[in-house]
Amino acid sequence: MTASLGGDSNRKATVSTRTDAAAGSTAKPGADQGRRGFLKLAGLATAGALGATVFPYAAEASGGTRSYARFWGSSRAFWRRIQNQFILDRRLVYMNIGTTGSMPRFVLHNYDEYNRTVARNPWDLGGDFPSTTDMRAAIAPGFGCEAEELWMSENTTNGLAQILNGIALGPDDVVLTTIHEHSAGLNPLYRLRDRYGIQLRFIAAPILPTSPDEYVQAFEDGILDVIAEFGAPPKLVFFTHTPYKTGATLPVKAICEMARFEYGCITAVDGAHNTGMLNLDFRDLGCDFYSGSGHKWQCGPGRTGIAYIRNQGGDLPEFWVTEGGYREDAEQRAEGDDIAGLLQSHGNPNYPAYRALHDSCLFWDEIGRQRIEDYVLDLSAYTKECIRDRFGSQARFYCPDVRELSSGLTTFNPFDDPTDSAQALEFRERLREKYGYVIRYTNFNETVDDFLNGAPYTYAHRISTHLFHDRGQIRGLVDAMYDLFQRMT
Repeated sequence: MTASLGGDSNRKATVSTRTDAAAGSTAKPGADQGRRGFLKLAGLATAGALGATVFPYAAEASGGTRSYARFWGSSRAFWRRIQNQFILDRRLVYMNIGTTGSMPRFVLHNYDEYNRTVARNPWDLGGDFPSTTDMRAAIAPGFGCEAEELWMSENTTNGLAQILNGIALGPDDVVLTTIHEHSAGLNPLYRLRDRYGIQLRFIAAPILPTSPDEYVQAFEDGILDVIAEFGAPPKLVFFTHTPYKTGATLPVKAICEMARFEYGCITAVDGAHNTGMLNLDFRDLGCDFYSGSGHKWQCGPGRTGIAYIRNQGGDLPEFWVTEGGYREDAEQRAEGDDIAGLLQSHGNPNYPAYRALHDSCLFWDEIGRQRIEDYVLDLSAYTKECIRDRFGSQARFYCPDVRELSSGLTTFNPFDDPTDSAQALEFRERLREKYGYVIRYTNFNETVDDFLNGAPYTYAHRISTHLFHDRGQIRGLVDAMYDLFQRMT
């Protein structure tokens, strides 16, 4: 069998048909250089060290001050250029960005150089390694916030631990969350429950809503239930922007506005799958806290993340910095305080990883985050269309087919028994080993009672489509899945 690899070209990659058995770098994109300065230096690095195959027009860009996007053009040619920035194994089509992404070629090169810089000059890093303050200042505008509100965490899990342990939660404070959360969010809440006596209450977010209002209503109903039980609203509403289990995108702004302004709740969001996938504006979203991944859809190094703490707009929730720097009375912060700087502070952080994440973020800014979001959602819609056309009514979706509620994650199950875990595992493994497509499966409950009582899970096959994919690969995947489905039924 073969897996299609180029846009709508005829290029193929043969896949196995086995049986099912930090300064001193040649690239010095200082964070304080701004986007154009970053591109100038990254262009010199990639053109000089890696050759013109990475940024073929870098040498013509008058020192890199012009946008690469202007050379790349648009549509298919543009995205083919983007695809060529990644060194993914051409024998496979990797569609599991929901687990981890792939660093662009020049970021990978720079990351290596940054590590060599630290190894050569561990004392002063060559003298001109940019500070994390400069890096935060450079990437914060791409996420719609100030540097004082953004820090580079070690990953989503670490950011959530800092956030959830820093919110002033005590005995009998109630946290409202959903049954589709990742363990990275649930585990800190369970520890807070066991250690401090907080109360946890769960809602079941709709699986296939037709409008954002259905999500907002589900959360408001949950808040009203808490009021009926405890006499006051929950102190914290915590939920995931795009749950990894279903791939839906929840209306964060509408939920946070309702929770904060109508009921006085603090809001915290797990955005593991949204940094790098969607064009995020943290201020506009209106949440108090947000934690995202740096290595998934943002395609930075492993163990990196992007985290946000609202520090403008009044009514700032009490927050204790439990990991990082110390300042007396920091929990009683005022607008403009560099609270994120305290959260960023570590004895000896992984400067090369943070700097490579910074490079990837500025590359995304240059491509255009809205352009990336549009492309990702277009591919997601096309994936659903191809699955419907091929599988017909046999395809059971778990992600909404409403653009504003969609993401780069498509989840479905064509088999008669969606609770069959062995079948889900076999499908995933055979799809990779025989057909050359890498996806994953997820599992979840659909009601609160099932979640609390340990009922059998529903299993869904999850497909990630990102900026290095194209329609030809999607068609190849769907054909392969349908062929395998027929062989297994």
